[in-house]
Amino acid sequence: MKEELYQYTGCGLDYIYLTNGYDIKETPFGEGVTIRNLDGLHRAIATDLVDDRPNWTGAELRFIRKELGFTQQTLGAFVSRDAQTVALWEKDKQPVPEEASNIIRGIYKSRLEGNVEFEKMIERINKLDRQINDADDRMTAYKTGASGWHTAKAA
Repeated sequence: MKEELYQYTGCGLDYIYLTNGYDIKETPFGEGVTIRNLDGLHRAIATDLVDDRPNWTGAELRFIRKELGFTQQTLGAFVSRDAQTVALWEKDKQPVPEEASNIIRGIYKSRLEGNVEFEKMIERINKLDRQINDADDRMTAYKTGASGWHTAKAA
């Protein structure tokens, strides 16, 4: 007996169809679906997206971000962008730059392997970048006797 395909839209991707691994039951509120090993299904979908899709749609990026447990702000910090930019990517208003998708792929793969070193390295690089950028914008002021203050751009 061939099982009927079930379109799984609960992940935010409208092209995922399940051939098995799910149960359809009648509930007092209508038809309900239970998916066996939902975490495993999500891991398989995310792994396919990370390994085999060179360019993500906004919905695919959102799915991966949620699988990582990141907010738009957190993901943006990892790729040196703000939350609004991530939102634009997720709405398909702008393409995800290759360098950003490579960092996201690296974070996902390292987490899958139980290795957080890649993620820590990206955090350290971003922290150094922020320190450099902050230093570029910093101005120092120094008092010069009774005549007043002078300012200088920090080196």
